[in-house]
Amino acid sequence: QGLHVPPPPPRLPISAKSISTNVPKRLKIKRLTKEERTKALERAQKANVSVGIRTQAQTSQIKSTQKLLESEDGQAMAVEIERILRERSSTTAIGPRASKDILVLSDSIFIFDFDKTITQGLGTDQKVRGGERTLKAMKSLKDCGGTIAVVTARSKVSAGLLTQIQRNEKLYSLFFTPPASPEEETKITNASETAPTNEDNPHVIPTETLSLDGISVQCSKNRRAFACGFHKHVVVAHLAAGGLHVPAKNAPEKKKSAPPAQFRHVYFFDDNPNNAFEVACLSPVLCDEISKASPIAKEARVLSIHSFWCSTFLEEIAGKIGSDPKDPDYPYQDMYTTALAKFGIDPQEMKRRDESIRKKFNQVLQARREARNQSRSTPEKCKDLVS
Repeated sequence: QGLHVPPPPPRLPISAKSISTNVPKRLKIKRLTKEERTKALERAQKANVSVGIRTQAQTSQIKSTQKLLESEDGQAMAVEIERILRERSSTTAIGPRASKDILVLSDSIFIFDFDKTITQGLGTDQKVRGGERTLKAMKSLKDCGGTIAVVTARSKVSAGLLTQIQRNEKLYSLFFTPPASPEEETKITNASETAPTNEDNPHVIPTETLSLDGISVQCSKNRRAFACGFHKHVVVAHLAAGGLHVPAKNAPEKKKSAPPAQFRHVYFFDDNPNNAFEVACLSPVLCDEISKASPIAKEARVLSIHSFWCSTFLEEIAGKIGSDPKDPDYPYQDMYTTALAKFGIDPQEMKRRDESIRKKFNQVLQARREARNQSRSTPEKCKDLVS
């Protein structure tokens, strides 16, 4: 535009003292191409050597896997648990001198979401998803030495969650050990005067509030039920790496301050794809940080985290589970595109599933309207006949 630009200032002469001769040389890091990475993996498979390649997205050496589970009858999670039991039992060395009661899952923790994962939906009167097969599979995990916990996105565990667990005796026995005698039950009740009581089940479950990485988490005192909102990856990491002390059964008073137990294998089940995706991607890094600060980090370390998305799509199409597309937890949203892609759901498949669920949802609404209108018109017809 013809504007005047002032001339640059004169350069000062560089003295020899200001020049540093001890400049560190840059290290040249060779980045492998896709072909080189494929060949390296092939060579490792032939030599039966496990090779871990670090990526920019995952800096932890913990093995992390993600898998989609879905079926029309809702038993996909139970089938996967049965597969895990068979796989872990076959990999455990059992010789003639081994005990028959060997606990093959004593180094593993199984963490479940509650609504639409263990149950068929929200509310306190929902049935167990998958029925008796799911309860039997979860009981087998506990019988084989596995630790079972529930982590929900609710804000409080006392707001319906514990009540629903109490009403189902089989769920209650999975997460909480009932008192052996009426005297012990009376002691627990007296110690928890502020805890809410249930007329259907008089057992009282005391709760407490924790602070994990600046997040307020409410949980049961036996550390088996947690309410943390959408920060499940934080609770999973602390449970897995020993950041949370899980009290043992009938532990003496002197051993209450013992270091927490770490788990080598973690299994997480959730009906929301983003929660399962965050646990698979973020929990390994947090586990490494917690393990470094743990006093028993050298003795035990998390080796693998397996995250499962328990999709409800086929059950919704079959009419066994209802889903509202306006629900903020609805899985087929644009903000979940990255998470869905990790489970093999591309944008086209996401669009197809979204259209199918919306169509089914509108059909259910139309059927309910017709039933409501029919119930309203029936008394009027009766009045006409009487007159």
